[in-house]
Amino acid sequence: MKLSVIIPCYNVERFLDRCMESVVNQSYSDLEIILVDDGSPDSSGQICNRWAEKDSRIKVIHKKNGGLGFARNSGLEIATGDYVAFIDSDDYVDTSMYRKLMDKAMELDADIVYCGHIKQMSDGTNVEVRDFDKQQVFEKDSFVELSQGFFKPTAISPQMLAMSVWHAVYRRSVITQLFYSEREVGSEDIHFQVCAMLGSQRVVFIPDALYTYCYNGESLSHTFDIAKYERYKRLRAVINETYKNVGVLFPADYCVFIMAFVLVRRIALSPLKFREKNEFTRLIVCDDFWKNDHVAKKDLKGLKKLFYVVLKTRSVFLMRLMANSYCLINYTLAKKGQI
Repeated sequence: MKLSVIIPCYNVERFLDRCMESVVNQSYSDLEIILVDDGSPDSSGQICNRWAEKDSRIKVIHKKNGGLGFARNSGLEIATGDYVAFIDSDDYVDTSMYRKLMDKAMELDADIVYCGHIKQMSDGTNVEVRDFDKQQVFEKDSFVELSQGFFKPTAISPQMLAMSVWHAVYRRSVITQLFYSEREVGSEDIHFQVCAMLGSQRVVFIPDALYTYCYNGESLSHTFDIAKYERYKRLRAVINETYKNVGVLFPADYCVFIMAFVLVRRIALSPLKFREKNEFTRLIVCDDFWKNDHVAKKDLKGLKKLFYVVLKTRSVFLMRLMANSYCLINYTLAKKGQI
């Protein structure tokens, strides 16, 4: 069976050759490789063309910049494979990845097969991430609950599932929903994952860590983007509408909660002035959204439960106090090498 591998490219001239070496040397050779040059201002487009000249399996699309989600959609429009996979062009994969995933898909007649991944930190250390420690096979009757694991803890996946689309192969026929733009919603991956899984009959997870995600870690803990909060509210609306069709109400309110949880701490760590920190915190804490949210406090633990209790007080002072205390404690422990 043919596998179409879609690789969006934007400002990745330093990494694209590494990514492509890992793809063209796959032990699974029945590949269609689609490079999407998303209007990159560097030499990524020329590098794409050079690879296409060397390997007849490679197709190149040059398009105006539209973001990662729309670049993937452009690849899907011309994909002809029985299955589809996605790679971020600054990452790379084990040369056995697609053979292992496709062999499992054909062996078990699976619509989607996920693998584990390696998170490569900026200091060169690697962390292996697995959704499950052993192979797991799920049938359609579990997908309403299982799919919610991409955006919140569930009984099936208490640690949440890795939401990125790059650690899987998808039968092309179950891809009925294209990607939203990450510029419109908080995540271009989550809604795609939910729709693909809900449209499947059998999904398999294998523990092998075969994809390497290269995390650059450029000051993420010290920066924030308040616009992300609104984008996650839009993501919540899109996902909740999807689940309403299967009789589940408001499961994605947790997405907004997690983004608020992250942003409040990033505000505390940011170099903003005192007044600005108060104002940004107020935008979140005093949002009328929290008057009618459907986050279940009983399902929260530890710091997340404390955060939710403080959030519901609508007190900017208490929220700032909690965030500052958390950051101070963690900074002190990090300095002592305890975390």
